[in-house]
Amino acid sequence: MAVIWNEKKLEFEIFPWSQNFETGLDDIDNQHRMLVDIVNRLASQFSSINSDVNSATILDELEDYAKYHFEYEENVWKKHFGQSKDTKNHHDAHQTFFHKIRKLRQTTERHEAVLANLFNFITRWLVFHILESDRRLALTIQAMDDGMDLYAAKTYADMQLNGSASVLVSALLEIYGKLSANTIQLIREKTARKQAEDELHQLQQDQLLKALDKQAVDHQKQLEFLAYSDSLTGLWNRNGLVRCIREMRDTIRSTDQVSIISLNLDNFKETNKQFGEDAGDHVLWVFSQRWLDVLPPGATVARISGDQFAALLPNGYQAEPVLQVVQENCKHPVVFNDKTISIRFTAGIFLFSANEFKDGSDVDALLRFADQTLFNAKQEAKGSWLLMDANQKKAHQSRQRLLTEIREALKVKQFQLVYQPKVNLRTGSVLGVEALIRWKHPEKGLLSPAYFLSEIENHPLLWTLVDGLLKNRCSRCTSGIKRG
Repeated sequence: MAVIWNEKKLEFEIFPWSQNFETGLDDIDNQHRMLVDIVNRLASQFSSINSDVNSATILDELEDYAKYHFEYEENVWKKHFGQSKDTKNHHDAHQTFFHKIRKLRQTTERHEAVLANLFNFITRWLVFHILESDRRLALTIQAMDDGMDLYAAKTYADMQLNGSASVLVSALLEIYGKLSANTIQLIREKTARKQAEDELHQLQQDQLLKALDKQAVDHQKQLEFLAYSDSLTGLWNRNGLVRCIREMRDTIRSTDQVSIISLNLDNFKETNKQFGEDAGDHVLWVFSQRWLDVLPPGATVARISGDQFAALLPNGYQAEPVLQVVQENCKHPVVFNDKTISIRFTAGIFLFSANEFKDGSDVDALLRFADQTLFNAKQEAKGSWLLMDANQKKAHQSRQRLLTEIREALKVKQFQLVYQPKVNLRTGSVLGVEALIRWKHPEKGLLSPAYFLSEIENHPLLWTLVDGLLKNRCSRCTSGIKRG
């Protein structure tokens, strides 16, 4: 018997082993574990996208193992029960297994369908085979070893397996049936995805060789829509939005102002938690329809992920009026299963010139600027929106570079104090000194506070700087700086 599976931790088990499967006969239990392990490894490998396991290999492995195990097991039963009815019934059950394997081997169905049928059959067969047949005979043997005659031992085994044991069989069948169904669903999803990819690839190849007829073109568009759309709302997904943005570059005028809106629903996690995920999905769908109802011609909206949406408006100045209408519409709550759910959102608008859009700017970078504006809006204007234009973007980039420089300067202690004496002009006596911050920049020389202080006035770096100087016993350097 050849076993081809590598020893590794499985991602999931379609047939988890339970102590209820143990018969008390160590050799048979170990063989059962090996058979269950084979089934679990088959399910795990087949559900992997990169798996190259095929149905012929699977059926060969199962049949090879079953021949060994069934022969061993039947010899155990014959040794104790001879050619009894119980032994014959057990033999017939084994033959049913082989018959099913041969039938699956002869089918012309795709190997994904063969595996689906195999997993469904084998989970049910294993539960009945181990819990009903094997455990019954094992209990009989153990009772005979304890001194009972055959009739008394069989009666004892029947009593042990009545009542709660039959309930256990039904319960485990239901559990494993669901596990098997989940695996089959994974298989079906993988098959459907593979079929769609194959069809799309074939259509693309046909385009290189000849013009596609209208039906093929429509079919390709449908496949592309599935690849670039959000299944819940019907809007574009992120990939669809990126593609639309790139296509729009050729249609807008150089004098236009374009805007990207990045938007989040407020407290959406609490909505899911309080009303359930079905209610949350309904809220997302309703909100997407309200978006579409007010969207200007030529604009595009997408659901990026979870409760995040994004929109591209060729006329950037329409962004705020559109959001005002959406906000007004959101004053009407969503009703789901007689429950009233309020909707609020926060948005960031990034406004930029069409020239900047047409010069090859990275689309992902444009989306990141919109997301950054959304982040700022969450901090400063939750429940409303903020707008950032190209000039503000440049200022934002410049400030970020300066903040990075300041952080590095703090690490290497480039900030220092200079002391300016305070003199009584009438007497000429020194009344004291004023401590002033200077930045000893390695490239720009000694910089005054005017270069950097305004940029960190409302930033935590200001107090990092002040605290560092205070630790150096230079408390007077904070003269004129007060916590707001």
